[in-house]
Amino acid sequence: MLYFNQMHMNIKSDKGFTLVELLITVALIGILAAIATMSLDIIKKNRLTAASKELYADLQKIRQDALTRSTAASSRGFGIRFTSTTAYTLFEFNDIDGDFNYDGTGEEAGSRQTTLPGSVTVTIGDFTTSPANTTYIRIYDKRGMMRTTAWSSATGLTYVLTLTGVSPARCISISEVRIREGIWNGSECSQS
Repeated sequence: MLYFNQMHMNIKSDKGFTLVELLITVALIGILAAIATMSLDIIKKNRLTAASKELYADLQKIRQDALTRSTAASSRGFGIRFTSTTAYTLFEFNDIDGDFNYDGTGEEAGSRQTTLPGSVTVTIGDFTTSPANTTYIRIYDKRGMMRTTAWSSATGLTYVLTLTGVSPARCISISEVRIREGIWNGSECSQS
């Protein structure tokens, strides 16, 4: 009898994984991988939304600052200048020579550089035009009206914010007196 019990114990110690145990393990790994992938997508969407909200808030702020404050007699308003597709500068436009033309960074006061978070890029409406061009500098005058660098009334434009692997893109549409955030549908900025 003792021999039989020892033999029975040896058989139990040589135990391996059953097919059911392997299937459960593979299923759990699959579920965890799916959760991790969904979490990464959510993080990317949140990053794009946060970048859009930050740019929107900064645009609202420079317009409000243009309406309510200026630090010098030569101040004409506040503006935004993109330095690349991922960074922009907010500034007070101090028209040093008094000609109402923005003559470059020498007429910027109190500038603040902002870099968009994690690979978010900005283009002008068509996904190919970079906003880092003097054509796309926007300045709000003391009445809250949008101006070009030559101090003429500015036409509206739409900033499109994208992040690889995230759809749909976000957008911010600015006109002479309105700033609106939304979803880019490929041709226009619709309310989100």
